[in-house]
Amino acid sequence: MFNMYYSSLIQELLPLQVEKRFISGFCFLYIQTELPAEQLERLINTFAARICHNKKITYECSPVRSITGGHIFRMRFLPPSGKMFCCGNECTDCVREIRKK
Repeated sequence: MFNMYYSSLIQELLPLQVEKRFISGFCFLYIQTELPAEQLERLINTFAARICHNKKITYECSPVRSITGGHIFRMRFLPPSGKMFCCGNECTDCVREIRKK
């Protein structure tokens, strides 16, 4: 499911050369550009915020390092941390009880 969000983000960054690599379960974006890392991070955050708008997911982007002619960022789209459904075990924080209040 999250591949759709990563693909959308890469489409937004199309004028730049972007390579997506999954290493140890984390997504890293290798971006070839002469833009400074801070400006590129703001650009990524802007596009990620647009992708996540009106959705229950959030994102996290952190620069890893700069390499010759580009930068590496760790990008994560995160599911909501709260319970999304009732499991039927009568939990104290059951979603059904929260909705009734």
